[in-house]
Amino acid sequence: MADRKRIPTRIHATDPGHVQNNPLFTYLDAFDPELEKVKELYTLGKIADVAVKHYLAGVINRELEPIRQPRIELSNRKGEIIEAIITGTIEAQTYARQTLADIQEKMGLNLSAYWKDISPHPADIHLVGSYC
Repeated sequence: MADRKRIPTRIHATDPGHVQNNPLFTYLDAFDPELEKVKELYTLGKIADVAVKHYLAGVINRELEPIRQPRIELSNRKGEIIEAIITGTIEAQTYARQTLADIQEKMGLNLSAYWKDISPHPADIHLVGSYC
């Protein structure tokens, strides 16, 4: 397999830059649709890569700020969140268990209904699940 080394097309900040296939501008296109001035300055060699990276960091941080604040507020209520997860899990398990039992019964896969007809068998065994 050939070793592909990336050859930089821009050595100095004053060198003209390429916005096509440039990961910085791929992210900027996604997060900041009004970046024509930055693209123009970059292609003319008037702005450094580091400046574009700082600009991108600012743009992404502004996008994430509305998400971060509610997350901080929720992190102060861990007990409530864990309780809601536990309660929801118990309810979901109960519902799923009953649904599975109903399906097995309808499909004739619930061996517990037939177990009582088989003799001899231990009285305290209750078969659950599908069996082949």
